Amino acid sequence: MVTEYHERIQRIILDLGKDLMENGNTVKKVRQGSSRPIHINHPTKDKNILYKPDAYYERKDGRIIAFEVLDSQSCEKTIADVTRSILNPNVRHLCLITKDDRSRNEVVKTCDVVLSSIADSADVPKEELLQSVSVVKVTVTKSKKRKEVEKLLSIALTDLSPSIMRKK
Repeated sequence: MVTEYHERIQRIILDLGKDLMENGNTVKKVRQGSSRPIHINHPTKDKNILYKPDAYYERKDGRIIAFEVLDSQSCEKTIADVTRSILNPNVRHLCLITKDDRSRNEVVKTCDVVLSSIADSADVPKEELLQSVSVVKVTVTKSKKRKEVEKLLSIALTDLSPSIMRKK
């Protein structure tokens, strides 16, 4: 079940991406994962796995910034989101958006365990993986204006990838 919070944040992410695209930034396409999933495949395997983030931006260099709104997700769903984002080499960043501090802290702990485990087993520096996932707390109340939420997401995007906010 999708909550009002989830729908509102997802709509703002999509609208912000369209604004970035129209203003000549590095965003080439703005997609909703449910209608245009990200493909995870292996060159020698026939099976294709579909990753359906809540929204994602495809940059002009082909890299992807994926967004997941975590309003009531389980630990298992967070693990799946992080793992799927890492399995596609084009996903440059995964931005996990939580509703409150308690949720954010839980997601940060889960991400730390997942990324540490992957780093250890794949012999990849943990810092390299940590750069690919960010957890952002966006508290939306009835009184909070859409522009305020866009500003929070813009700050998060700048922290994730300063080049996304750069105009051509």
